[in-house]
Amino acid sequence: KQEKETFYYMQRYLVGVEWMLSMIMPAFSQDLRTPLRKQSYDYFYTNQLDSAEMTFQQSLESQDWNPELKMVHQFEILIMQSLAASNTLQIQDAFSKINTAFAKLDSISFNVDTLAQKAWLAKGIIEFKGQQFPQSLQSWETSGSYLKSYPASMDTTDAYINIQNLKAGAFFRLGRIEEAKAAYEIVYDFYLENGSQLQLCNTLSNMGNISFATEDYSGAAKAYTQAIEMAESNDPVLWPAIASSSMNLSFVLRGFGDYERALQYAQKTQKAYQILQNPAGEDKVKMLTAL
Repeated sequence: KQEKETFYYMQRYLVGVEWMLSMIMPAFSQDLRTPLRKQSYDYFYTNQLDSAEMTFQQSLESQDWNPELKMVHQFEILIMQSLAASNTLQIQDAFSKINTAFAKLDSISFNVDTLAQKAWLAKGIIEFKGQQFPQSLQSWETSGSYLKSYPASMDTTDAYINIQNLKAGAFFRLGRIEEAKAAYEIVYDFYLENGSQLQLCNTLSNMGNISFATEDYSGAAKAYTQAIEMAESNDPVLWPAIASSSMNLSFVLRGFGDYERALQYAQKTQKAYQILQNPAGEDKVKMLTAL
């Protein structure tokens, strides 16, 4: 029982921010697709949040935007700030920022449905980080409803898959295992043919978590092993995926009584966090392997 509780504690902190941030901030028109904005998003998606906000502010000040586009800039900066706050578990600050963003929507007439869709998506992420899982599901449902208003010529598949991925995580934490499993299977099938290796590794690891939760430990070990092998075979090596899946596999192997291999995978996790320059992750590995 203690190991299982520790596993869930670990999952709260080992889930990467990358899968939550995809599809939040696409450019809204050709006029807005400037090099500074692109650089800002690149920083944001790699979790370099201070650099992202600074570069976005530079974009805002780089030219004489018309009032409408300036307001869109300010709206997006609030979205970025709210997610940055939630990423460090400053949940009240995150809610304050996202509520301010919603208030600004009333004054914007440019791409309102697109902006609202992103705002509800971000609100769900903040609620998820604040462990308000039922509310996060409702926010993501609302976000998904806005996709229906997009022009028929616009492919919303990526956005739909992203929402399924997010909802699966909330279903899992609410104990709605079958719904989580169904959502992850949709995501896995999509990424198998269309997605990046990192997304596929993350999904495999999440499916392993589902197997672990239902006490299918052999299935969990298989999924984690697949994720690790895929991450190691990629060029470059996907160390974030290795960090989470190796630690999870270490727990499973310890449950099987295979302490030698469990230690090997814990050490692999330690190496991953060292390469990622994540001392907090290293400390968690030490804490968890000491149990």
